[in-house]
Amino acid sequence: ATARIAGQLAERPLALSLRADGPLNALQLGLQAEQGWTGQAALTLDAFAPHPLQAARLALDHVDPAAWQGDAPSAQLRIDLDLRADAEGHLSGPLALLNRQPGRLDQQRLPLTQLKARLRQTAHQLHLTDLRAALPGGGELIGDAQWQADQAELNVRATRLDLAQLHGSLRSTALAALISAKRTAAEQHFQIALS
Repeated sequence: ATARIAGQLAERPLALSLRADGPLNALQLGLQAEQGWTGQAALTLDAFAPHPLQAARLALDHVDPAAWQGDAPSAQLRIDLDLRADAEGHLSGPLALLNRQPGRLDQQRLPLTQLKARLRQTAHQLHLTDLRAALPGGGELIGDAQWQADQAELNVRATRLDLAQLHGSLRSTALAALISAKRTAAEQHFQIALS
C-alpha cells in the first residue's frame, strides 16, 4: 500500500510518501521526504508484539534547524539513526550527525562539525553514551547526555577547545576541561573544571 501526505509543519511545507508492505507481524513501513526535508525512514513493526516498534532507520539530509525554529543556529545537517528494539521494547543504536556548514554562534551558526553517539530510549529517558563531538578548530567533546521529562544533563571532557571557534569575541585557546550541565524546569547548573 502507498500513500502521500502533504501539509505544513511549523508553518513550513512538508510532503511525505509512505509505503507499507508485509504481514502484520513484520510490517515494513517506508517514508520518503519529498518536500521540507530530504531523506527517508524505514520502520519495522510487529502489530502483535507488546512493543510494536521493532526497528527504525532514519537518514535525513540538508536539515537546517533555523528553518524550523527561528532562534536556532543555522546548519546543514545530515542525520543518520539506526535503532533496534530489545525484549523490553527499548530502542538503541548508533546516531551520527554531520554538519556541512559549521560556524560560530555570533554568526548564527552551529559550532559543531560532527557528532557520533549510541542512543538508548527507555520509557521515560533518552540516553546518549559514547558521545564524541568534533568542533571547528580541532576541538573534541567526549562523554554522555540524558533527557527525561523536564530535565537534561550533559557530562563531557573537552580537548583542544578553541573558544574563538565558538564566538568571535573570544580569544583563541586550546583548553582541556571537564564540563557538566544540568537543566530542570526550575533551574540550570553549568560547571567547567579546567585541566
